[in-house]
Amino acid sequence: MPTSRSQTLLTCLVIAGLAAACDPPPRPGTQIGALRQPDPDPQPPSDLQQIDIRSAVEEAIHLGGLATLASTWRGHVGSVDVGTAACPGVWIGQLPDGVVDVDMGDDPGLSWAATCATVPEQAGGPFREFSGFTHWTATVTETEGARSLIADADVHSDAGEELFHFDGEANDSLTVDGGGWQYQSTLDGSVSGRLTDTEGGVRTGGGFEASWGSDGALTMFGTVTALDGFGPADQRPADAPEVAHLPDWAPGRPRFTSVRFDLTFGPECAQEPVGYVGLRGNEGFWFDVYFLPKFAADDPTFEATGFPYEQIDNVACDGVGTLFARNIDLRALDEERADWSREVAPDFASAAAALPAPALADFVYTLRNLPLE
Repeated sequence: MPTSRSQTLLTCLVIAGLAAACDPPPRPGTQIGALRQPDPDPQPPSDLQQIDIRSAVEEAIHLGGLATLASTWRGHVGSVDVGTAACPGVWIGQLPDGVVDVDMGDDPGLSWAATCATVPEQAGGPFREFSGFTHWTATVTETEGARSLIADADVHSDAGEELFHFDGEANDSLTVDGGGWQYQSTLDGSVSGRLTDTEGGVRTGGGFEASWGSDGALTMFGTVTALDGFGPADQRPADAPEVAHLPDWAPGRPRFTSVRFDLTFGPECAQEPVGYVGLRGNEGFWFDVYFLPKFAADDPTFEATGFPYEQIDNVACDGVGTLFARNIDLRALDEERADWSREVAPDFASAAAALPAPALADFVYTLRNLPLE
């Protein structure tokens, strides 16, 4: 349950009597939803009005679809497929004690742990290098599939190309009901490699949660970083004020690095989600697009009435969100520029439709699938 500013302050004062210090509650002007820190000298990025924020939000949805076990599993299966019976050696059961300190449940599953290279069938033939470990489970019925993967694994070709990397843990499930389906995934870690189709790789800031289905439902919560960046090319000159102090910055790199999601499409509105999408520019500025508020209109708490919610005029179910940049209210700029608007209307339907549609057959992976020679 959200606490009011006065309740938070009272708690802080009580704790302060017992501890050496206590952080004060956020002051007015702090962006509660995206947890941004207030800027002492707020200035919008110099290319603010040239960025296609709409397409960036749509591409962010695609990025969230990559930070799932569905994408990671393709790399996992593909890497085992290029192995042999001897490298990596796969066994039924969990990893030995001391290899990984993670609760892997009761399912024995399958595992490999190796530092090895496959032997080419002929001189000069390709070989693969395996290092690390994986443990996975997969079950499937007529209506539901479920998988889990725990790994700190790297697989490379003889030319040094990264085929698969996953360091973390993930699980997902697929439920089929009549003619419809619902997919859900949680991933905590980093994944990359050609076999994963992650376009350079992604890393989550913890347990990133994503779900979507045939009915158009979509939920994404958590942080995802694109290891090679994403979005349009950055066209700012090197002397732009916000990048002039960055020694490794250069024009032409992707404009964004990370996304913070707090999005849920509910039954009340199919066109617009509740929550926001935060886009981190490669110079560190955040662009936040807020959609329907998470709080009731009569909610008196500070979180509900504080910035940015009091600065959003459009709270109708129309698919239109409101843009903020570096904690700056852009209302005045919007009003004075006829050729620019802080309102953003992403095509969520198309973005969600482009996400993978998994099948129960994808969840079937047993010893019969493993290389035997």
